[in-house]
Amino acid sequence: MKKPKAIYLYLDNYDEFELLSREQLGDLIMALLEYAESGELPDFSGDGMLTMKFKGLKKQVDRDFEKYNDICKKRSEAGKKGGAPKKNKNAAKTSNSLSKQANDNKTNQYEEEYKEEEEYEEDKEYKEDKEYKEDKEYKEDKEYEEEYEMECDDKNEYEAQSADSRASSDHIIPFISDIYDYLNRYADTCFSPLPSMQSIFEDHLEDGHTADDFKLVIRYMCDDWISKGLRALINPYVMFGPSFRENIERAKRNGYTYQNKTKAPV
Repeated sequence: MKKPKAIYLYLDNYDEFELLSREQLGDLIMALLEYAESGELPDFSGDGMLTMKFKGLKKQVDRDFEKYNDICKKRSEAGKKGGAPKKNKNAAKTSNSLSKQANDNKTNQYEEEYKEEEEYEEDKEYKEDKEYKEDKEYKEDKEYEEEYEMECDDKNEYEAQSADSRASSDHIIPFISDIYDYLNRYADTCFSPLPSMQSIFEDHLEDGHTADDFKLVIRYMCDDWISKGLRALINPYVMFGPSFRENIERAKRNGYTYQNKTKAPV
């Protein structure tokens, strides 16, 4: 597979990049360049956010490479059909009509190549973005992120859905509030529980997790972020989302236990 001379970072990624520190952003960009150059995958096992961002951007790089190779293949095939080279004196030219037809074919060929280049540019700006958004993994991540940030086009509809969600599962709201209160007191933050997080908590509770598991993750991840000067990255979704079980295991591997509450609020 041929490789293009560049990889593209789309403006749609700007908001996501703002959530990263300069160090994380540098690691992410270098990982993308190394992947594009050698196919080597980075090891971000200790950073769930970087792992999630790299997965999405890797798909963009793969699709751009595929498009580039498709264009190269089409151009190669079109070149083979374009007739003999101009300096080839043995090229068959039996009549004016055949020459005219050959010229017309070349003109059509050039027009098709130009059109393909225009379509490729449009793909980079529009079509690829649309295909990426339709990707199942991206939709799952984006759905949680957009709901968490309360990005809803129809405010009235969002409020109605939120009210329905609260009414259907009132019994779990106090538990979520307790966990968020623990987080806010431990890390000196001011997060408020959102309806979008309720189903995440319900799934974890159905799997047998307890309040101690949530508090264990809060102590470990907040201590880790704050010690690295990354307080701005503290995020309930990153703590309790799809990587919740991995976060519990990482906390235990780093010496945190359910009795280790020396930093916890009274």
